Amino acid sequence: MRVFLGITGASGAPYAARLVESLAAAECEIGLCASAAGVQVLATELYGDPRLPRDEVLARFTEPARDAVTVFDPHDYSAPYASGSASVDGYVVCPCSMATAGTIATGGEANLIHRAAGVALKEERKLVLVPRETPLSTIHLENLLTLRRAGATILFILWQIPALGAIALLALPAIFTLVRRNEPSDAVRKTTMREPEPALATTK
Repeated sequence: MRVFLGITGASGAPYAARLVESLAAAECEIGLCASAAGVQVLATELYGDPRLPRDEVLARFTEPARDAVTVFDPHDYSAPYASGSASVDGYVVCPCSMATAGTIATGGEANLIHRAAGVALKEERKLVLVPRETPLSTIHLENLLTLRRAGATILFILWQIPALGAIALLALPAIFTLVRRNEPSDAVRKTTMREPEPALATTK
């Protein structure tokens, strides 16, 4: 399975980290692109230093799943995920900032993340956006509604709703295995890696 993962400048880096590990455990091929703000969030929330160089942040971030991940520059429009002719099973933006959601909703393409999301929508492929920002303004809500109507799945990270784990599994057709290394918080674990009910399980 081939999955594109975009990381943007919204709080929620631990979810992106666990998602990468889970996708790799499910033997997915991951194309990863992080915006400049996304790298700063990773550096701050995961490593405690927003001044870390981009290359160092991404090397540390992908280390647990380095054999499964290919990192693309935000302006690399030659990447396969920039084209509808490439075979891609799913696209995820996690975390998804409201600026990113707004750009995608208007059809704008300032980087590879926007471009890949636009490809997913026009090709009617699975696109999952994972916002973490609240409260939401009317503009934010209208942008998200536009994206939902265009075919995207909007998956909010809500701390006390374990059932979201099942929704995440439906959005990405893979069975995530619970990996307890470093003992992430229950909220992160249940949202990104909860094992599906039998009715949701799929075979490879």
